[in-house]
Amino acid sequence: MKISQLPLKTLLGVTAICLVVREEFPFSHFPMYGSFSNYTYYVYVTGEDGAPLPLNRLTGVRAANLKKIYDSEIKVLRGETKKRTGDWRGTAALSDDARRRLGEKALGWLRQNSKDPAALASAGALTFHHVGLTIEDGKIVRDDDAVATLR
Repeated sequence: MKISQLPLKTLLGVTAICLVVREEFPFSHFPMYGSFSNYTYYVYVTGEDGAPLPLNRLTGVRAANLKKIYDSEIKVLRGETKKRTGDWRGTAALSDDARRRLGEKALGWLRQNSKDPAALASAGALTFHHVGLTIEDGKIVRDDDAVATLR
């Protein structure tokens, strides 16, 4: 047996074991991510002029971390204690008032945790945007909603 054949045979052996064992820890059946939700979203913040703010440079907080804060507030609102499958955040079903309150909380958190509050204050009023992405008729539909403004 040549050295180059050893990795292939090992791969085939491990693949066969995983297919037989299926979902028993630590093995996983292949396709791990076989189904996705038709809805997801992201968030961003704009300044008073309406331009998106470079959060990491201005505040030291990445937009992904701001989304996690927003997500945790959604879980508190819904009384959830653990992650569920599908659209566990339930953001598509939130009322406008609930989104506004949660967006204001996220903006307040951003102001409190900014590494440079003066730079953030120079942007003026902050607007929190919730951008929903859905798949409709095979196309991605983007819905940008300015949910909260903090002066």
